[in-house]
Amino acid sequence: MRKIGALLFLAFILIAGCAPSKLITVYTIGDSTMANKKAEVYPETGWGQVFQNYFDSKVRVSNHAVNGRSSKSFIDEGRWKIVLDSLKRGDYVFIQFGHNDEKADKPAVYADPSTTYRKNLEKYIEETRAKGATPI
Repeated sequence: MRKIGALLFLAFILIAGCAPSKLITVYTIGDSTMANKKAEVYPETGWGQVFQNYFDSKVRVSNHAVNGRSSKSFIDEGRWKIVLDSLKRGDYVFIQFGHNDEKADKPAVYADPSTTYRKNLEKYIEETRAKGATPI
């Protein structure tokens, strides 16, 4: 699984490096493992916070990940709509949810893995593709 992830990441880097000169935006949506962290909690850092460091000026990372969010709460809070409204052809959306979705004791974030969680991921993928962007 790690090898596949590494290959996908390298492929993305190569694609971004060969892209025309127009600005590509990489949107990141997810939870705390990806989110921007405040300076006072350093060295705690979400990977989305430092992702920009791997690109040149032709790629802009727009990190929308937030601590404690799930595939469900990200939609319910209107956070997905903000990203969706900004998407344009050629952009990318990195989607990372899971560990908050499993919290059955927290209805605001819980997404049943067989139904709601799957539907949420399908929504992100379908709506991203409809805008001409690429879901990852």
